[in-house]
Amino acid sequence: MAEPDQAAFWDERYATGEYLFGTAPNAFLAREVHGLAPGSKVLAIADGEGRNSVFLAQHGHRVVATDVSARALDKARALAKRRGVEVEYWQVNLAEWEWPAEAFDAVVGIFRQFAGPGLREDIFDGIHRSLKRGGLLLLEGYREEQLAFQTGGPPSICGDDIGHHQHNC
Repeated sequence: MAEPDQAAFWDERYATGEYLFGTAPNAFLAREVHGLAPGSKVLAIADGEGRNSVFLAQHGHRVVATDVSARALDKARALAKRRGVEVEYWQVNLAEWEWPAEAFDAVVGIFRQFAGPGLREDIFDGIHRSLKRGGLLLLEGYREEQLAFQTGGPPSICGDDIGHHQHNC
């Protein structure tokens, strides 16, 4: 189960009736989906309201998606139902999750800005553990230069704006 403060923070962020980041897939993922073998088993980590997991399922992949927020997962399930696809949704806190060993052909991680350096290291270890040999990682994140634009991403180099997992900062 998710750490209460993280879950509460994200539940509040996703409280709106609208989809916070829309329902269209991330542009990077849409460009790169062709790299996945047909019918791949894909893990979408911290997938939020489901725009990316639903997109992957629409492309014929078997998708497991995680998020810490129950509210986000409810919205993701509703989106999957509206689009007529099946996605397996799991509520997990990535800081505490026991990543399954060699379970996925691909792992998708879009914008990991919530994770400070210590948690990022744990996530990368978990991704490595979960990917099958020869698996594909599709990862998009912010570079340090994004801070100057102030258009999204973390407010500092140390990670999230709620003060968690900011080891070494």
